[in-house]
Amino acid sequence: MQAIFTGDCKRGFAGKEKKEQYAVAGILLLFFAVLFSFGPGHYPDTKGYIEMDIAREPLYPLFLWFCRLIAGENSLWAAIFFQNLFCAVNVYLIYFYVKKMCFPALFGQKEQKGIQAGRLVLSVLLLVSLLVPHLGTPLLSSSHMILSNGIISEGLCYPLYQFFIYQLLKVLWEDSRRIVPAFVLAFLLGMVRGQMMTAVLIWAVTAGYRIFISSKKRFLILVFAGVMVVLGTRSDVISLYNLAVHGVYAQNTSNNLTVLTNLLYSSKREDGAAIGGKTEQELFYRMYDAMEELEYTYHFAGESMQEKAVHQEYTHDYIKFDVVTPVLKEYVQSLPEKERNGQDEGVLVDRLAGSFIKPLITRNLPVRTSVYVAVVWCGLIRTAAFLRPGINFLTMLFYVFLAGLCIYRIRRDRQDREGLLLLFTFMIICANVFSTGLMIMCLSRYVIYNTSFLYISAFLALWKTVQEIVVTKLK
Repeated sequence: MQAIFTGDCKRGFAGKEKKEQYAVAGILLLFFAVLFSFGPGHYPDTKGYIEMDIAREPLYPLFLWFCRLIAGENSLWAAIFFQNLFCAVNVYLIYFYVKKMCFPALFGQKEQKGIQAGRLVLSVLLLVSLLVPHLGTPLLSSSHMILSNGIISEGLCYPLYQFFIYQLLKVLWEDSRRIVPAFVLAFLLGMVRGQMMTAVLIWAVTAGYRIFISSKKRFLILVFAGVMVVLGTRSDVISLYNLAVHGVYAQNTSNNLTVLTNLLYSSKREDGAAIGGKTEQELFYRMYDAMEELEYTYHFAGESMQEKAVHQEYTHDYIKFDVVTPVLKEYVQSLPEKERNGQDEGVLVDRLAGSFIKPLITRNLPVRTSVYVAVVWCGLIRTAAFLRPGINFLTMLFYVFLAGLCIYRIRRDRQDREGLLLLFTFMIICANVFSTGLMIMCLSRYVIYNTSFLYISAFLALWKTVQEIVVTKLK
């Protein structure tokens, strides 16, 4: 009140902002301290990351190596300490940045009780939205993973991605200088998970938009050059890492195996006729017959979209690790040393897997497309909610409604901040889900990256739209 009477209103608001900063920081420290207390999460892939397996992208194994360097036998606790800390910092930064950029237009600087209540409600919704992925995966996903505790690439990839989007929001709304750090983060994300290579495309679209509206279109060529640099150097960087760690100049040895797994799932036995070479055909029939016996092909999936997606998810790792890898590895091991030429076994297995891809992809494209659509559908739902027959329909309805709201807001004003955020959110969701579904399956831990931004953009756009409707009626 003193600030109002003295005219120093800014000082009054600054004091309130400080209190909120301390309160939010305290909540986040307590929240992530509780998560940290559960300890490191071990999963089937954990061992491969710790041992710096050649099948894995380099950044997370290097992160764990750094933790071993500074913490020795307590390295896994050090890893989840950094992961939880990074997650907490991201929530803090995104929360206050969104409030800074969106709240003035929604509430102004007034202190009436109604406005104070509105600010409080929306503030709570924003904070809860940012914490939802950390609550949703332990409580609702089949793995019950605590993202910030997992000794798995998501433990680092999730907070790194959140920081990447934070930088892009600054690019989108105000600061073209953030284009460079966002580019570096996009490159790093591709070093954590292959599916995150879409980050460079997200960066290119956002950076291109900012450059375009700033009337400096000549710099668009730099965006194109940046994309080419990432796409052109990623394989060399990974190969140099494998040369340093494993003594083998090669890509990580899981890409072709993963693609072959997806293609075999969608194949028919007669597709083997398209494979050149008697040996390769025999290997195909061995793998396919084993899958049929175990009911691992698409023939055994149900009819609904959810049944198709869930069956593909259930069988994927079994096909890859219990059928495809043993069959191909056995063949590679049977080769005389002269034919192996001293090359790493994993490299030879992945190369052999690649020889099946071209003939199969042309034969089973319709079935593969059908499975892919079901997987993407599942991924979109899991981004917003969780799979249940009734909830599935409501979730897709929610997407349709938000798409209409986005069109409405941008048609009214192409620079509308809430409309742009909603459009940006649709872009990053589609990029994540479409790329993930293409390579593997859309489990919750693979598509949870944009859940917070979906809810935040929805709340902000809805709030402003309702506010405009009420103001119009009052007039």
